[in-house]
This record gives sequence, C-alpha cells and structure tokens, in this order.
Amino acid sequence: MADASIGKELFLLGWRAGCVLPPELYKAIRRHLYHTDGKAPKNIDQETWLILVSQSCDIVAPVDNSEPYVELLLCHPHAGKPRKQHRDLRSTRYLDFRPNKEKFPELTLTAHATADRFFVPRSALLEGCPDVNRTLSAVAIKRLHAWFALRYSRPAWPQTFVDRFRPVRDKLEEALNSLPKDVEVRIGITPKDQELDKDKYIVVVYFVVPEEQFQDFPDTRRLVYEGFQNFVNALKGCNGIELNTDSDVFSGDEFTWEQTQSTDLWDFAYLSPFE
Repeated sequence: MADASIGKELFLLGWRAGCVLPPELYKAIRRHLYHTDGKAPKNIDQETWLILVSQSCDIVAPVDNSEPYVELLLCHPHAGKPRKQHRDLRSTRYLDFRPNKEKFPELTLTAHATADRFFVPRSALLEGCPDVNRTLSAVAIKRLHAWFALRYSRPAWPQTFVDRFRPVRDKLEEALNSLPKDVEVRIGITPKDQELDKDKYIVVVYFVVPEEQFQDFPDTRRLVYEGFQNFVNALKGCNGIELNTDSDVFSGDEFTWEQTQSTDLWDFAYLSPFE
C-alpha cells in the first residue's frame, strides 16, 4: 500500500518549488542522479546548486505513487554577469540567471536544459530539509518554469530556414532592441514544415503595436517603422529567403485573428541552433 503521508511529510519539511538542496544531502541523493546514458554527473560539489523545479502541488501530492518522482536542475556558478545569448530566455538550451539578487547580488548560475536535469524519487527528499542559506527569489523560480515551458511551446521551424539567419543575427537583434515595449513581432513561413535545400522560404513579417500607442504616440510609431525597416532589410540580405510584400506594421485593433493564426511570435530562443 502506498504511503499516503509522504506529501504531508514533505510539506512539513518545507519542500516547495524552487527549494535548493543543502550540500549535506548531495551524498544521499547522488545515487539517484543519472543521465539518459546511465552516467552520473561528475561536477557536483559545495558550489553547485541542485534546485527542485517540480511544481509545488506535485511535490506535496498526498500519495506516493501519484507523483513518484520530482525534477532537479543542476546549476553551476558562472563568473561574471549572465551572458547575453543565454539570458532572458533567449536560448532554449542554456540559461544564465541570478538566483536571488538581494541575497547574492553578484552570483550568476548557468544550466543546460537537458544535461543538467534529473528525475529522482520523491521519497529521497525525506532525508533532509531545504537549504535555508541558499534560496531563490520568486522571480527566479518563475523564470525557470517559463524556460522549461518554452522548450515545449516554441514553433518547430525548419533547420535549413533557421540556418539562413545566421549571417544577420546581430542586425536582426539590433532592430528588435530598438523597439518600444509591448510591440509584437510575428513571422509567417512558407513552407513551414519542409527542409529546403535550394528553394526559397517565403517570409511575411508583421510588427503589431498596441492600439493606444499606435494612435496617440507619433514617436512610438516612428521607432516601430524604423525598427521594422531595419528588420526586413536584414532579412532581404539572407540567401534563400524572400520577403512577402504583405509584410507591414499594424495597430493591434487592425491585426486580424487569421493573421495571428498563420504566424508565430518571433523570439531568438526559437533559434537555439545559433548557440
């Protein structure tokens, strides 16, 4: 019979999403840490952070066999600030983040989405309590969960399409960085589900501006149109990409449901092969 008290015990011990395992628990739990190839990670020491990333409701589920495993993320200290290409969910493979700016203002942690993730028996947490000296901020916990979700929600763009952006990534990023807040950049690709060797991808680009900004702030409109022009000019310079002439800037109240359904949000995190 399953132990119906495990969730309550874990709750009383203080285990929640975002808790950090104390180093003294590493030895007891290490026997459960294995990669898919059957090898255990070698680089776990007093400086690494093992973070519990399962949802709190799963961690304290009342019956053991309803949620037999929890997920841990192994994070390593990184010297310096979060790297540009790995911060702010720009990569679906790597994440650099500040675990708690108030307690550790200079500390950056880095993790790999697959190589640093482990599933261990939930009962293993009964052998200790969360680390009271190393804690994550609510912002950091939310960021970790958003990063995991991004891997499953990103558009599946063809690799040969993604590769054609490689020479102009800096120009595209510069154009996007110049945009005012809340501007949506959407992109439609034809064909979306084929790896093309020689044929061109036809790309339509929409910059969508909140209605009130578009109507009432001429300076905002000017910045958006400048960013749009720089963005599409960079795309025109890519071999194997042709820009659809329907590409344009839209006010949010004019952008249709059909246009939303036929496009994806642009995000450099979807271009993880660049890393």
